[in-house]
Amino acid sequence: MSAMLCPRSRARSGLLPWVLAPSLLVAVGADAARAQTQVVVDDSKVASAGFIGFGAEWDAAGYTQSGVTDQDYQVIEKRIRWMRLPVVRKAMLTRWALIADGVFDFETQEMRDLYRQLDICQREGITVFLTDWGCERSWNAAPGVQDVSDPKYAKAIGTYLDHLINKRGYTSIKYLIVVNEPNFETRDFEDWKTALQNVRAELASRHLDRAVTLAGPDHSYAEGWLYRSVDQLAGVLGAYEVHRYADDASVRSRGLESYFLDQWGYASAKDPNVDGKPFVVGEAGMSDGSHPPQGNDNITDYFYGLWMADYGVQAARAGSHAILAWTLDDNSFPPSSWGMWSDRRGGLVLRPWFYPWSLFTRYVPPGSMVYRPPQPSGDLRILASRSPVGEWTFCVVNRGASSVYLLLKAPDPLARTFRIYEYSRASAVADADGFPVPVGAMAVSPETGVDLMVPGEAVMVATSVAGDPARLPRSQR
Repeated sequence: MSAMLCPRSRARSGLLPWVLAPSLLVAVGADAARAQTQVVVDDSKVASAGFIGFGAEWDAAGYTQSGVTDQDYQVIEKRIRWMRLPVVRKAMLTRWALIADGVFDFETQEMRDLYRQLDICQREGITVFLTDWGCERSWNAAPGVQDVSDPKYAKAIGTYLDHLINKRGYTSIKYLIVVNEPNFETRDFEDWKTALQNVRAELASRHLDRAVTLAGPDHSYAEGWLYRSVDQLAGVLGAYEVHRYADDASVRSRGLESYFLDQWGYASAKDPNVDGKPFVVGEAGMSDGSHPPQGNDNITDYFYGLWMADYGVQAARAGSHAILAWTLDDNSFPPSSWGMWSDRRGGLVLRPWFYPWSLFTRYVPPGSMVYRPPQPSGDLRILASRSPVGEWTFCVVNRGASSVYLLLKAPDPLARTFRIYEYSRASAVADADGFPVPVGAMAVSPETGVDLMVPGEAVMVATSVAGDPARLPRSQR
């Protein structure tokens, strides 16, 4: 094989002291050969087929409160387009459209804010998990609706979905989640179950069940809700979806992968019609330093990027079809600090964790086959994916303190150019917009192997996925 390092002038960014790292060196000679570890992708070890994507929570209501301008939207859209953001979870409150008992107004400020973001999702081919956040608290109460089990709640959802999909043409809305974290919102599984059944009947009566799939239970720290949903609602739910804010101890030990394997394993074993139902992490984040809903003390730290990359790889290896980070930006839920960049008052400043997460969203495209390669040590996490057009991406997270040499191999003899990206404390090269820039490239076939030196406490992505997103089919962006 041959490796071609790509010298370039120093890139500009506000994230880290960006430098062109010397770590992308092909391992040659006896010393490197002794240190090198071969990792071979077994194409029978499929974590998921028909991957939906790495994505994020992106919400509209806070944008007016944050004072987001047209100029700000241009910056945000440019970032979304570079990320090739494939999937988002979006909040919806029934009261935004239901302004009095049985009376709807689809031109409220909240609805107009929602339309603007759904317009972007429609243009960019972004799959939307629309989430109705319930109606039982003072801040989300819907006029004339008693609680989520009230048939009026289901009727209201059917009415606004009909408007969004049939009147406004938002075919990007593919999934509906009924009640955000119902174990906290309604607290009663039977009430939520009734709500879900009511909504299903309402969608069927409007033929919206042909356009939208129900996902749930959307639980947070309530695993029993997933088990009961599989046992009692398998005929209603077309996707299983949960939340998880993990502490670094469980992520560092690879316990997070086991957690999701248990959740998805139960559904796989107990739902006779599970084939074709995606498994989704609807809210993914780290709990260390968290102060819900205000933010996370670690959000601007380099290590949050390392943690989230580790989280993403483990969740994908466990068979998750979509992993949605909380959140895209701080404008979504002001005042909070959970985003990949700050709110407009904070200057829309990119945070370090944007770097690895945006590489995941961009280079593990929808429709990919995701594999679970062997991991040679407890410090390494490795993910491999093959895109619908046959291109490969390897994501490697090294949680150890020392560099490791890897030869990543996959059953594919065709030669390709792999571009190499590095997120480490020494290097995270970015362009003037803060978008990741490769530190090098190598021409090689996956069968021969992609040769990497991964620094300690770092993330590396090697990918042959290329092309302007405008040239890709919408389903592959």
